[in-house]
Amino acid sequence: MKKAVCTWGEGPDVLVSLENDVFILFEEPDKSHFAHGVVTQGQMDLSAAEAERLAAELLIAAREARRLESICPGP
Repeated sequence: MKKAVCTWGEGPDVLVSLENDVFILFEEPDKSHFAHGVVTQGQMDLSAAEAERLAAELLIAAREARRLESICPGP
């Protein structure tokens, strides 16, 4: 499960936590080599501004995915 909580005060403003879920991370420093990993437990600290930007980008991506699904439904 992915969840976000307010942690306002000293340090970051928002904490996104991952509990018993899968989050795939990857890095592609150049086209011939890349590194990846899987995280199943962890946290990500965000400032309030970073959290707002991420939320906006997630909403845009989700709306686009739904739009594409309505045009070309999967199997």
